[in-house]
Amino acid sequence: MMKLFLKTIIAVTLFFSIGIFSTKAAVPDPDLESWEECARRAQTGDAEAQYRMGCMYKDGKNVEKDYKEAIYWFRKSASNGNGDAMLEVGHCFEDGLGVLADNRIAAENYWRAAEKGNMEGAYRYAEMLRDGIGVAQDKRKAYYWFRKAASANFSDSAEQAAKLKGVGSVKSEGYEKKQSKSANTGRHTKIKKRNQKRR
Repeated sequence: MMKLFLKTIIAVTLFFSIGIFSTKAAVPDPDLESWEECARRAQTGDAEAQYRMGCMYKDGKNVEKDYKEAIYWFRKSASNGNGDAMLEVGHCFEDGLGVLADNRIAAENYWRAAEKGNMEGAYRYAEMLRDGIGVAQDKRKAYYWFRKAASANFSDSAEQAAKLKGVGSVKSEGYEKKQSKSANTGRHTKIKKRNQKRR
């Protein structure tokens, strides 16, 4: 914790010293105050502030671009339940930004983001399921997650779901309902026959 605090102080000092020794007049950044406030809130465990810190380090906004710091803050925020941060952790692990690339961890975080209602997470997870990247290939589950993303009109998820429709065990949008209904019908038929034999 102290190490991170020192890095933050050094980053702020460098930011101000570059502005002071610049040949051009220093133009105050309107987001600087929000960055300082954000850093303070992030240190206290505010998940949204931690996510914003990660974004600032990832994009190099008001601080030097630093993917390791970005992933640090995204992971803190994700552990506090922020779905957008879970998505960013997935991106970082998929692309190897600040960490060694690991598609399994990327897929897990896309799934976690999707479970939190993040439609990009649902879309990315569906892609990984469809292609068997980081997870076992499962086109039925991919179809489900593409449909979920399509319900929010995310990207080309409806088109991706349509491509999977009819592939393997994916027959229609109501596939899961039909399967469970037919399974229950078969079970009830067996129970009725067994009860009739007892009489």
